[in-house]
Amino acid sequence: MSDRPSPQPVRLGDRLKNLSPEKRALLDLIASRTRRSGNQLVVQALLANGVTHIYAVSGIPVQELLAAAVGAGIRVIGTRHQQAAVLMAIAHNYTVGRLNAVVVVSAGPAVTNVATGLLVARDNAWPVIVLGGYRTGDTGGQQGFQQLDATELYKSITKWTRYIDNTDDISCLINKAFDVAVTGRPGPVYLDVPECVLRMLYTCGSVEPTVSQRDKVIINQGEINQVAALLRNARQPAFILGRGTRWGLIPDDLSGLLEQQHIAFISSPMGRGILSDEHPLCFNRAKHQLQATADVVVVLGARLNWTFRFGSQINPNAKVIQVDTDPEEVVKNKKVCLGIVADAGDFTTGLKAALNGRPEQKLLTVRGLWHKTLEAAGERHRVMVEERCVSNRLPMSSYRLMEELRESLPANTILVADGNISMMAVQNVIPGQTPFSRFTAGTNGCMGVGIPFGIGAGLGDPSRPVVVISGDMAFGISGMELETAIRCAVKLIVVIVNNEGLSGGRKQRELYPEGHERVTMFGPGIRYEKIAEAFGAHGEYVEYPGQLRPAMERALKSDKLTCINVKVDPYEKYMSEF
Repeated sequence: MSDRPSPQPVRLGDRLKNLSPEKRALLDLIASRTRRSGNQLVVQALLANGVTHIYAVSGIPVQELLAAAVGAGIRVIGTRHQQAAVLMAIAHNYTVGRLNAVVVVSAGPAVTNVATGLLVARDNAWPVIVLGGYRTGDTGGQQGFQQLDATELYKSITKWTRYIDNTDDISCLINKAFDVAVTGRPGPVYLDVPECVLRMLYTCGSVEPTVSQRDKVIINQGEINQVAALLRNARQPAFILGRGTRWGLIPDDLSGLLEQQHIAFISSPMGRGILSDEHPLCFNRAKHQLQATADVVVVLGARLNWTFRFGSQINPNAKVIQVDTDPEEVVKNKKVCLGIVADAGDFTTGLKAALNGRPEQKLLTVRGLWHKTLEAAGERHRVMVEERCVSNRLPMSSYRLMEELRESLPANTILVADGNISMMAVQNVIPGQTPFSRFTAGTNGCMGVGIPFGIGAGLGDPSRPVVVISGDMAFGISGMELETAIRCAVKLIVVIVNNEGLSGGRKQRELYPEGHERVTMFGPGIRYEKIAEAFGAHGEYVEYPGQLRPAMERALKSDKLTCINVKVDPYEKYMSEF
C-alpha cells in the first residue's frame, strides 16, 4: 500500500467560487438552457399567445401534446367529432372577442373532418387555428398510415397553411399563425405538425412571453372626411351593422354616434343586438323599406352577400359606403361608391370627430319624418308576425313556440338559432338585446352548428344562460355533442323545433307522389329528448303552447342541461326573415 495520503475532496461551492468570470458566464448560459420536446414547445407557444382552451379529439400523434397542455394549465375539451371541435372553438373566440381557443386533432381522417369547420370560419371571418397531426415513421419508402398532405388540401379555405418540418420552427410558425388569423379580415389557419417534430427534443433557452407585432389597419382620415360630408347633407341616412364589428367596436360609441346624428340602422342576422332591436333608431322590421329609400348607406362590418340580396334592395341612387378590415371585401360590390379599409371602432371614433356635433334642426326634422314612415312599415310587419304568434291551432306554429320563448328568456341570454324554418322564426320573433350574443347558421347557412356553437359560447362566458333553438334536422347532425356539454359541465338549454325533417313536410308533398316513402321527412313523433336523458340531462316533451313557459322556467332554474322537444306543424307555410 502507498503511504501517499488520500486527496481531500474539493467542495463544489469552492470550485464555483474559483471559476473565472468568463467560465462562470458560460456555466450560467448552460444552466439556463434545457431540452424540451416539440409537444412542450407547442404548448409554450400557445400559452404565450393567450390560449386558454383547446378543443380536440385525442389520438396519435397529438395525445401527448394534449396531456402537456393540461399540465401547463390549458383546459382541453374532448369533443365527439372534429368538425364540432372547430365550431366550438370559433364560437368561443367570437364570444370572448379574442383568439383564446384553438383546435388540435390527430391524423388522416381526423384532419379531413375539420373541413366544414374551417369553411364556416372562413365564410364568417372568424379567427381560429387548427393543428393537425401528421403520422411519420420508417415506412420503407412507402406511404405511411394516415399520412395526408393537408396543407395543400386546405389552401383554398384558410388564410394560411404550413407544414412544420423542424422542431426549432415551432414557436415562430405558431406566432405567425396567430398574426395571420387575426390581422385584417380574421379567418382560419391550418398547421400540420408531424409526429417526429412533436417528439423530437430541442435545446432552447429560457422561454419568454411572445410579443406579437400584429399589423393594425391605419385609418385614412381623408376617407372619413368624405363619409362625414355625405352624412352631413343626407336626408335619409342609414347604417347596416354586421358581425364583423366584433373585433374592434365599442357598441356604446356607435350608439352615441347614431343618436347624435339621428341615423337609422338595421342589422345582419348575427349583427342583431350589437345595438338593441328595441333601440328607437332600429328598423329591422322595416329593413326592405329602409334599404329602398335611404340616400346614404354605411355598411359597417356587414357583407352585401345573399343575406342582403347582394345589395339589390338598396336604392340605386343611394351613396353606399362599405367599411371592412378586408381590402378585397370593400371592392367586391359594384353598388359601393366608397370602400374604406378600417377597424369598425376606429372608423366610428374618427367619424364622430369629423361630424363634430349635431346636424341642424331642419335636417333632424326631415330624418324624423322618414323614420315615421319606417315605423309604419315595421308595424305592418309586426301585425303579420303577431297573427302567427298568437295562433292556438295544433300542432303549434313555430312562431307561437318562439313567442312563448321570447317571454321566458333573460335579456343577457346567448341565443343560438340553427335550422331553416326555426331560424327564420327566431329572427322574426325574438329580439336581439345584448351585443354579440346571437349566433345563426352564418354566411354559408351551415346546419348542425347550433349545439357546438352553444358549447363554445358557454365555455367562453359561463356567467350567462345559453339557449340553442335547433331544428330537428340540425339536431341530428350534432346531437351527440350533448354528452360533451354534460361531461364538461356546460349548462345549455336546447329547444328542438320538431317538424319531422328538412323544412317540415312541404317539400315532401311538393316533390314526391302521395304515399311515397319519406325523403325530406323523418319518422313522426321522434322523442329526441330521450337521447339527452340517456346522457344524464333533463328532458321534456311539449305539444301544447301552455307547456312551454313552465318548461323554460324549470330549465332556467335547473343545474342540469335541459333538452325540450317541441312538436310543431310540419306543413307550416314559410315566412321570409325580416
